Formats: sequence, structure tokens, C-alpha cells
Amino acid sequence: MATTTPLLRLLDSWMSRNDRQVQEVYTEIQTCIPHLRLVHPSPTSVLQTLLDHSPSLATIASEQDGSLPLHFAASLGNVAVASMIYSKFPSATSTPNKKGKIPLHYAAREGRSEVVNFLLSVDPDSAAIRSEKDKLALHFAAGEGHVEVVRALLRVNPSGASILSAKGKLPIHFASRWGHMQIAHDLLSLSPRGIREVDFEGSLPIHEAAREGQVVMAQMLMERYPHSLTTANFRGEIPLFCAVRRAQPELALVLALLEGWPLGGKVILQSVSEEDNVNDWDPVVLELCLRGAVENFNGCHLVAGRTRRVCNVHNITISRINEDAKPSSCCTTNACREAKANGEMGPTSGQRCCRPRRRIHPGLQEEPKVSHSASLPRPERPKSPFIEVATAAPGNKRPAAKTSSKSKRVRCDTSGAGDDRCDCCDGHCRCPFLPIHAALLARVDVSVLKLVMERGNLNAFLGHADCQRQLPLHLACSYATDEAKVKVVLERIMKPYPSAVVCQDNMGRLPFHVAVEWNAHPLLIEALAELNRASVLAPFNLTPSGRKRPPFWVAAANDCDLSTIHYLLRLDPGIIKKIRSKSGRRNLL
Repeated sequence: MATTTPLLRLLDSWMSRNDRQVQEVYTEIQTCIPHLRLVHPSPTSVLQTLLDHSPSLATIASEQDGSLPLHFAASLGNVAVASMIYSKFPSATSTPNKKGKIPLHYAAREGRSEVVNFLLSVDPDSAAIRSEKDKLALHFAAGEGHVEVVRALLRVNPSGASILSAKGKLPIHFASRWGHMQIAHDLLSLSPRGIREVDFEGSLPIHEAAREGQVVMAQMLMERYPHSLTTANFRGEIPLFCAVRRAQPELALVLALLEGWPLGGKVILQSVSEEDNVNDWDPVVLELCLRGAVENFNGCHLVAGRTRRVCNVHNITISRINEDAKPSSCCTTNACREAKANGEMGPTSGQRCCRPRRRIHPGLQEEPKVSHSASLPRPERPKSPFIEVATAAPGNKRPAAKTSSKSKRVRCDTSGAGDDRCDCCDGHCRCPFLPIHAALLARVDVSVLKLVMERGNLNAFLGHADCQRQLPLHLACSYATDEAKVKVVLERIMKPYPSAVVCQDNMGRLPFHVAVEWNAHPLLIEALAELNRASVLAPFNLTPSGRKRPPFWVAAANDCDLSTIHYLLRLDPGIIKKIRSKSGRRNLL
């Protein structure tokens, strides 16, 4: 803050704790005011003498930002100095500088509890004054973690816990971002709905905590409002994505969020972009997301020997923020309504628009239930089993990994949709974790699949089957839906291990059958058919107890691409006559 008067320079030198500058200011004061006597000068005595000589100095503001002497005194934290200046200029408590800040804002930001109590005692209404960015003193104190200041402000102005800043943030957003637990509890006790309120970017408080790696804070918010784990902001980020996108992700935070909603790993692995630069991701973080995507934490060092928090919300669709939400009942002005109609956000014509409301997906009738447990300690950074891949030759059975009896088991996602249970595991996943299988099951982005293949020993896994006796090629046939994915499958899975095209899963399906059933890309279907022409004529089961159907019938029933149907028809022209004779229908298609 630039200074102009001796009083402002004196206060500025005290704030900077520059004794040499203080002595220079003393000399300057005596030079400018010869008859002013400073006997045994001290900060308070010099200030009192200076104000008694020139009371108008308390009303002169800084040239740079318009701060008054009381602003300096509030930052300094000296109650005696603030009291002297206030006695000369009482209206300074509510006078903002060029940034729209009053002295209480500076005292709250610096944690000067004594000055805050003094300013609130002489001007309680100052607790409701906002800065240029619509922040109360409570916002500043909550972000800086000053517990006593926050409590003093809440006693005077309890409604401040539900006041928005210019970016639509509540004080709980600031407290959550920097991990101030006690302040968060105090704010939520007065405004419980603050935990489920979003800012103008669509972020909940848990997004703020995850973005800064606040483990304990995120756990508390997750336990109080489990549905926040499935809520995405306007950038499409769920809280787990905010945690993973940090420069140095906190493993304890990533694990806690995955334990709350394992399928969150599937969500972020499917929605990564080029900006995420997945090649720089921590291998442990990538492995945790893959394990969560298929809900297989078997053999994971991070969860061994602990009780896990699991939220089984397999059928949940992410609830996003409704950007076109209507204003709430408090938006009654025409200006506010017009702003919402035009898609504008924030203050309009001096009126404050309400925050956008969160729209829950129709399928979410109830919030996910999370089992509570004690706060998780920060785990040590282990060497990931994702790196120590099996070195056995393709075709050898991989030994089952050991798991702790205390760890809670979850369902084995064998279909990629999270609907079926693993029969061989009695509904609980005891199968070893296979990174390639997990990536294909989760239908991750192509960049993630390439990274998994590069970091793992791909050739060691191509001959490994999961609990459904499915090889990576089986899973890749339900994964390859566009040309980019088909190219990866052909070059890195089918070419190194071509004998997989004749391998059957536990339902007797060949990779070609899986590709037709899942409506794979025509290029992949043709490549599989060329390597194994017999599979084109072989009927297969769609369900364990179902009737066997020829591939052409399945392709037509599943609305496969016309080029696929035409290709199958050319390979077996008599298939329509066979189907007619067996089904008794004149028109199959």
C-alpha cells in the first residue's frame, strides 16, 4: 500500500517491521513539525502525539489503493492503534478502499482476532459488507483458517455462511479448499445445505478439497454427502478427476474417493483428453483407477489389511450441473430473469442472480449409501504390482493373488457394465488383477489403453484368461467401436497372438461372436472372420441358458452396421433360408 502522509508511512514501517525505516519516519516527523516533542518515542506514543497534533491525518487515504490509516492498523493487529485512529475518524470502519475492502476484511484475512472483535463491537454492520469481489470478512477468514475470527464473525452475522462471492462460492468452499476442518464444521452447523451447493463453475466443496489434495476434508464431505462423488462440474470433472489431475496426486485421497465410488475410476479413464497427458500419470494412480473401474482391489498393497469404504452404485449415471436451470424463488427482478433467459451468470444490473441448481439424473432415486469408517492414514508409497507384471509364458495359468481376510470384497465386473456377478467367485472378486483386461473392460480412452500396454508386459498377458475364460481379444472385441481402437487391437493384440481367434470363453463364444454381439467395428469383424472362417457359420449362445443363434441372426437383431450384415451374408448366402425354415417366419429382417 503506497503511503503519502507521515501517519501512513509510520504505520507502513511498523507493518514491515523495519526498525531503520521507523527511525527515519521519527526524524521526518520532527523535521516537518519542529515544535512537536517526542520524548522516549514509542509507536503508540508517536501515533497519539501525531493524531493529537493533526486529527485530519486519520481521514487521508493512500494514493495507490485508497486505504485509510485504519486499514493499515487492522492489518497491523494493534487494538490500541486501531482505537486511536477510530476515535478520530469513526466512519472509517465502513469506508472501502479502491479494492472495495474495509478494515475488517484486512483484520479477518490476517487473523487479527482482537482487532476483529474491536471493529465488530463498534460497527457490527461491517460484518455484512462485501468487497469488490463480493467477499465478506468471513470468506477471507475461512480461506486463511482463522478459527476464532470465523466464530466471532458468525456470532455477529450467522447468515454470512450462506452468502455467495462473485464466483458463487460460499465460505465452505474456501474452507474446504485449504483443509480447515474446524471452520468447515462451524459453517455446516449454521448452513448444512452448503455442502451440496455449487459455485458458478458447478463445483461442490468436495471438488475444491480434491483439487488441493485435502484428504481428511474430502473424507468428511464424502461421508456427509455421498452423492457428491457422482457429481460433475461444468468441465465434466467428478471429485476423483480433480484429485487425479493434480501435479502430484495424493494417493490417500485417490484411494478414499475410489473406495467411496469405485466406478469413478471408469468415468475418468473414459473421459481423459490430450490436455491430461496420461503418459505423465503416476503408475500407482493409474492402477488404482483401473482397479476401481472393474472393482478388483484383490492383491492391492494399499488396501490390504484394512476395512474399505465401498459405495455400490454400479447403475448410477453421473449427475451434472444444469446450466440452464431456472432462477430460484429469490430471483424476482426483471433484470435477473432477463439475464437467466440470455444465459448470463452472476450479478446483473446490481442484482445478484441465484446459483445454478444441480439436476439429479432421473435414475437416481436415492443417494448412494457409504459405510463409515475411521479416517484413513496416509499410506506409504509402495512399488506397484502394475509394474511387476507376470513373466510367465502365454497360456500358463497365473496364480491367484493373496488378499487379506479383513478386506471387504466387491463384485467382479465381467461384462464391462457392472451388472453381472462372477460365478466362479460366488459374487466376490477373488480373481487376480490383470491390467490389460481391466482397461478393456472399462472401455478406457485409447491413450490410456496404449499407456497400459506400454508399461505392462503385454505379451505376458495376451494368453491369460479371466474368470470368464475371456482372453484380451474377447474383451477387445467389445471395446473396438471406432477405427482408432480397431487399429490398436489389430496391431497390439491380434497380431502378436493370432491363435486367440479360436479360443472360446465359458459360454463357448469365439472372439468373432463377441464382436458381432457387441456391434464392433466392421473392420475388426472382417479381420476376425478372415482368420477363422469357421466362426462365421458356428452358432453361439447369447446367454448361458439361451438358444444358440447364427452370427448373421445376432447381427441383424442387434442392428449391426449394414456393411457387417452384407459381409456375413456374402460369406453364407444360404443363411436366410435356414433361419426361415427354423423360425417359421417369412420375414426375418
